[in-house]
Amino acid sequence: MKKLVLAGLALAALGDAASAADRPVKAPYQPPAPPPVYGWTGFYIGVNAGGGWDRRDVVESLTSSFCNTTLGGCGTGAFSAAANSALPPAFPVRSSGFIGGGQLGYNYQTGAVVWGVEADFQGANIHGSNVQSLTAVPPGFGGIGSTVTIAGVADKKLDFLGTVRGRVGVAFDPLLPVLLYATGGFAYGHVSSSTTLTEVVGGPCFCGLPAAATGSISTTRTGWSAGAGGEWAFSPALSVRVEWLHYDLGTPSYGLTPLTQLNGAGVPFFGISTVSSTTFRGDIVRAGLNWKFGGGYGGPSGYGGPGYPAY
Repeated sequence: MKKLVLAGLALAALGDAASAADRPVKAPYQPPAPPPVYGWTGFYIGVNAGGGWDRRDVVESLTSSFCNTTLGGCGTGAFSAAANSALPPAFPVRSSGFIGGGQLGYNYQTGAVVWGVEADFQGANIHGSNVQSLTAVPPGFGGIGSTVTIAGVADKKLDFLGTVRGRVGVAFDPLLPVLLYATGGFAYGHVSSSTTLTEVVGGPCFCGLPAAATGSISTTRTGWSAGAGGEWAFSPALSVRVEWLHYDLGTPSYGLTPLTQLNGAGVPFFGISTVSSTTFRGDIVRAGLNWKFGGGYGGPSGYGGPGYPAY
């Protein structure tokens, strides 16, 4: 009996061993692979569009004046002094308008830091104008109602703007393929400005027809630019950006023709010479779309570097 029990136990043990051999072997635990990281390294090309503004005045400055004191009646220095007082000191032009064009550049990523250089060119229609008028009384002639009034209009415009800038930013991969960056460098652009003045003498003095003076400038200027922006890669090759850029193209000046008042006989009576100046300094805000050559994602620590396939 004892031998039969031992034999049964032996058979049961053999059955358990055979059943265990038939069960599949459980694979060792493997943690999930980290998500791929977007790589910003590479060349890109794109387009942009937005708006800009410039809040710098057109300033008027007196350079010389004269009065023909040999003339009778109104022929005193009081009228040239009144013309000086009636000259508007500034035209507060508030320019604004559209700007749009294209850009190309190159980024190089080291860890989370992205370095780059970019050149862009935009056509622009950032323009504005302003009208001013002042009236002055010639010293000693107020009692007879004599006045000198100068009215004027000034305008300014930015026709195109280009820049060549460096960029440095921080990439937020692997959480999100977003790049925040600062930028700055060289700027150039074509600008224009003009001023027109008209002078009228009131009162008993007949001084002929109203006098007028004009001046303008149209030139390409150089300067600097700086700004900041953010860019989001919504596909391996395409990204969108929003960018603010400040530009400064300096302060050109231009002289106006003399504002010369004639008397009733057509003889120069009095007059002033003036210069206009204005600073072309403004801001633009624009959105852009970039296409990256060889864009894609790399391995968990590759940041688009060599050895990590794009997909």
